[in-house]
Amino acid sequence: MVLTRRVAAAQATINAFLDKTFSWGEYDCARLAGYALKELGRDDPLIPFGSYSTELGAVRALKKQGRANLIEAIEALGLERIAPARALPADIVAMPADDDRWVALGVAIGDGRVLAFSPEGQCTWGSLKAATAAWRAI
Repeated sequence: MVLTRRVAAAQATINAFLDKTFSWGEYDCARLAGYALKELGRDDPLIPFGSYSTELGAVRALKKQGRANLIEAIEALGLERIAPARALPADIVAMPADDDRWVALGVAIGDGRVLAFSPEGQCTWGSLKAATAAWRAI
């Protein structure tokens, strides 16, 4: 039953984000991860951060919650940290980003793939092999 729920959450996330163009506060990696967590029945982890529409706004939202980066924000949710190779559908993964100030969050979707935003700004498929960290969503 749990795997079925995970697959459904991963598919819903794919349906909502695949091929979307990156937009701060609307279609970004934090919203992607938050969407998957909500699909699994968790409270929306982004509510405390409020809205933002720019990179500076995202930084301010993190600082407002006492978080220096997205890794700290995910860790604060109390999710179990796992090896990326153990990620199941709908688990949250961290991927390297073009900008050293950020880490890109993605959602494991199975078969060694991740849904994440590419450096070109499109939400697309990536390889789980590129993940540097992962968290068990449920």
